[in-house]
Amino acid sequence: ATATNGSTFQRYCSPAGRTAAASLTGIDNARMRVLVISAHSGAGLRQGKSFLGLLRETLDSMAGLLGGKAEITIRKLSELAEIVPSTPVPGAPADEVLVRLLCAFDSIDMIFLEGGDNLAPWARASEHLLRVFHLCIASGKPLLGSGCATNMLSYLANIGPMPITVRSGTLSNFEPPSDGSARIDKRTGDLFYWSPEGGLWVSVGNVGSRCATQHDANAGDIRKPSQCNYSDGVRTCELLSTSSRHWLFHGIGQSKFAVHQRKDWSVRMPQGGTSVLTPTGAYTVRPLAVSELGVQVLECRHVVALAFQVSAVAPESVAMLRNFIEHKTLLMRGDAQGDAPRRIYEMWTREPTHSDLMQQLYNSLAMMKVRLPTPVIMRDPPQAHPP
Repeated sequence: ATATNGSTFQRYCSPAGRTAAASLTGIDNARMRVLVISAHSGAGLRQGKSFLGLLRETLDSMAGLLGGKAEITIRKLSELAEIVPSTPVPGAPADEVLVRLLCAFDSIDMIFLEGGDNLAPWARASEHLLRVFHLCIASGKPLLGSGCATNMLSYLANIGPMPITVRSGTLSNFEPPSDGSARIDKRTGDLFYWSPEGGLWVSVGNVGSRCATQHDANAGDIRKPSQCNYSDGVRTCELLSTSSRHWLFHGIGQSKFAVHQRKDWSVRMPQGGTSVLTPTGAYTVRPLAVSELGVQVLECRHVVALAFQVSAVAPESVAMLRNFIEHKTLLMRGDAQGDAPRRIYEMWTREPTHSDLMQQLYNSLAMMKVRLPTPVIMRDPPQAHPP
């Protein structure tokens, strides 16, 4: 199918929603707007440039479907404050600044995360990225992430959209903390905080991933031979039987293939999966592909998270990139069946059930699924609102 006009993505890019976002952010609403988030540093910058080249090439080859040449914006993690709010202050009302930020978020049609393999979701550097994932799931905005994306999505479902002050180690070696931080048992991903009253570490949840390079917590288990070659970063990705006909893997003629990945922490989903809670609903996170060490592909609403890098030397990963763009574009245009992406501003102004959506979204950015002492939860320092 081909689009006749790049600004007529029905259901999603309706004139009211897109024009409202444009009027508040000053953007040109005639082209598909793509945001690329670069979470690489140091040696990983070369991979980031390689991915950007692949993305540009793929988008240009699909210009007929997209209705024209896509507009690509690149942002670092430190620049995400342009589209997502800071940590909510308890009891604070949603204000005009919040509305403008979320309208800037609305103006983006599709997001791609090119993430470093070992960016931890509980780290301070991940705070705005967690909020991007949360808002994408709440509104149904398409996001395809690689590298650290599976860890971000699993953490979001297990803990929430806020980083925490934490150190990792093994439970048997934990000492009473001098810095007030929590602890992660890296063998299991279990999260603990120190109870001064009981004089012991209390388990409060799981961060959704564990250290992949360590032995299992149960020393009685015989560890299976690894499918992974740690020296060159080549790992195995195997589709689950329930995912073989999934649109993401269309045209991939095999159920097991090699991918490029160097991760210390791998995602282990609990049986039955888990959900991300948002003001617009609870959305299940489900695995689509695995390796011997953990989950390789996760999906939650319109968010797809890859535990590996999209690379030209792994053609299956490039096929997933293309399939993602095609499927989500058809959904935005109304030419495919399924849960269509929405714009926050449109839901807020047009649907009575979402009349308080801005405030609810703002509050939800501070929601945690686990109970932790206040010093453990990272909060942004007070900042003056921009003019």
